[in-house]
Amino acid sequence: MTDHKPKYAGKIIGGVLIIIVVILARSLLKEKDEIVGLVDKDLAGTQNDADEVIDAQNYEYMNVNDWEFYDNALTDIQTLEQGQTIVYSAIRDPLHTNIVYFSSENDNEMDPDNETNVLTSIYRYDESDYYFERIWKGFYQSGSSVWNGVDPFMPALRIIGYENGSLILSITDASQAASLCFEPYLLGLDGAKEIVTMDLSDSYSGFNPYTPPRDIIEQAQNKENNCRQ
Repeated sequence: MTDHKPKYAGKIIGGVLIIIVVILARSLLKEKDEIVGLVDKDLAGTQNDADEVIDAQNYEYMNVNDWEFYDNALTDIQTLEQGQTIVYSAIRDPLHTNIVYFSSENDNEMDPDNETNVLTSIYRYDESDYYFERIWKGFYQSGSSVWNGVDPFMPALRIIGYENGSLILSITDASQAASLCFEPYLLGLDGAKEIVTMDLSDSYSGFNPYTPPRDIIEQAQNKENNCRQ
């Protein structure tokens, strides 16, 4: 039987196939570029989220007696040491608002090397499931004139803020911390060493000197003035 196909039919079909392959290849490359672009955007979003985590503050501490979960937390931490008392103030995590940080004291838990020492602890507490974690503890000598580089007679550690992944603490004489109109941020007026920060990513790395923002000091001055009127 005679083949009536055009003489160049094979070449034409081959050319068409090449064109189809080129079109498919370009389409795949375009999709790949779009996928890479999406991944890059996702990574950029992650970086932005990380930047937001770093830039987070809360200077509004609360009196522990006003904290809704005070009784729950007080009962829970006794499982580590009996006789602990949650003291002074607590701060809410601005990024995870179900997390609260507070400090405790326990003069019944003595350092075995020095029975006059008193235990102080800092806790992270999750209100959503009652999970708690002691993130720092230390002993100070009752009646000592020096503790952690500051020199109160009876030191009181108070959590007063959160800033960029660190807790803001004041370390003062207990009688001063108990004053009705006491505003701990005023301790930073002269860059005093009684206000420090503790890095939450490495809580035992030591306390760092801290000076509060000027507007926070001014707010504390107004509160103190109003209290004394």
